[in-house]
Amino acid sequence: NTIKIDTNAKTVSQLVEEAEITEKIELAEGTDYDVVYPEDMVSVGTKSITVNFKGNYTGSKTARVTISPKDLTNEELSIEMKEERVEYSGETWTPEITEVKLGETILKESTDYKVILPEDMVSEGKKDITIEFMGNYTGKQIAVGEILSTGWGKAVVDCDHRYWVDNDGTTS
Repeated sequence: NTIKIDTNAKTVSQLVEEAEITEKIELAEGTDYDVVYPEDMVSVGTKSITVNFKGNYTGSKTARVTISPKDLTNEELSIEMKEERVEYSGETWTPEITEVKLGETILKESTDYKVILPEDMVSEGKKDITIEFMGNYTGKQIAVGEILSTGWGKAVVDCDHRYWVDNDGTTS
């Protein structure tokens, strides 16, 4: 029997289904062919899958498959911070992201994502903390933290002096 495979096939089933055989027969994995997958079929990149024919058939064909990063921009994630709200201190607040989870998968900082803080992490108000995905993932999501008012009015830092201005303009 003569076998011709379309080398543009992208899956094992396509490789076998697109075989042109002189007789109408169905090939069986394990009997007529074996499939060799690379060890790493999870991470991003181009992978080669090989179909090795055996028994009454000879030859082999390889298909290349590209695994693209998963876009997490619109995925439902669990993003936890040590403290989502802190009271104003006049010092730069560096929030600690304790866990980023996709379903049951815990993502790793510096491998799967990085944290990007806004420039102003001193003044009172809500802060958009960007989680930017990398490696096997792509996209961004925002976690919101907040620096709370002390109740003394708006905090002002002038050189080494810190004071507060109330709504009526008086200072403390």
